[in-house]
Amino acid sequence: LTTAAAGNFVINQASQPTISITGTTSSYPSGFSLGLSGGAGTGAVTYSLSAAGTAGCSVTSGGFVTFTSAGTCSINVTKAADTNYTSGSSGVTTVTINPVIPTLSTPSSSALTFNSATLGATVTDAGGASLSARGTCWGTTSNPTGNCSAEGSTATGAFTHSRTGLPSSTFIYYRGYATNAAGTAYSADGTFTTLSSGTTTVAN
Repeated sequence: LTTAAAGNFVINQASQPTISITGTTSSYPSGFSLGLSGGAGTGAVTYSLSAAGTAGCSVTSGGFVTFTSAGTCSINVTKAADTNYTSGSSGVTTVTINPVIPTLSTPSSSALTFNSATLGATVTDAGGASLSARGTCWGTTSNPTGNCSAEGSTATGAFTHSRTGLPSSTFIYYRGYATNAAGTAYSADGTFTTLSSGTTTVAN
């Protein structure tokens, strides 16, 4: 009769299955939560910032992303080891924040004559991207998209500029506009009536 000697068995941890970050695209200006795909076990999940990038991102350990502008940044997620699995990492993942169209308010008109006026508006938010133009449009019907002219600056804030070539004694609709990489946005309409030819300028 042969008796086998007693022995010890060692069961090694399994390798962590591939993990990846999900939900990596969002839009300016609201923060958002990232997701996790893959992985196994009960190890803690921790998100971390690899590079703030052009979006100026920050991220909590739980995966909530905030940013200062549209653009990209780099984030990593790790899953800690537990009894059954080793630790794992997604590696550096690019997160993209898309711009939105600008926001405008407060159309203004002043220095009215029979064929000109000083028109303006306020760009309250650039939408997370640089402006390429801002200015005003006018017409004889509401929500004008014609007769547009750029004011010259690409900053946010209030602006005005002189518009000429208006028809005399005419009820005019006008509004401000601003353009960025996401498109063109407009303020609400303002209205005024040009003076009859030869009438003294009105400042309102």
